[in-house]
Amino acid sequence: LVIYTGLRDASMLPFLLQSVQLFMPCYGRFRAIVPAAEVPMVQPQLVAMVGARLIMHPEQQPEWLMRVSWVWRIAYTLLYLDVIVASEEGPAPKYFMLLDTDVVFAYPVTCRDIFDPSTGKAWA
Repeated sequence: LVIYTGLRDASMLPFLLQSVQLFMPCYGRFRAIVPAAEVPMVQPQLVAMVGARLIMHPEQQPEWLMRVSWVWRIAYTLLYLDVIVASEEGPAPKYFMLLDTDVVFAYPVTCRDIFDPSTGKAWA
């Protein structure tokens, strides 16, 4: 699982994290991409809920990007998400899912519900 989060999402973060713990226990690593200056504000919540599965990626975006809307800032980050994951130790993930911080699972979800196990791609 991958989330892009920060101070503006901090109030919603506990709801996402609780729903993932309750309804999607099959997730492997939990990657959080956070603006570097905001890491201290969200890291305690992430560590408390995700623990050892957490991989924190502090991000320092270019100054010009800081002047555009959040949608473009997240899109910019996703352009090099493969580079971020490739820099991690361990095997590459079989499944990869980006969640918005305002997502809350309301019932159990497994990787097989979302991804075709024969291809690793999302069901069409």
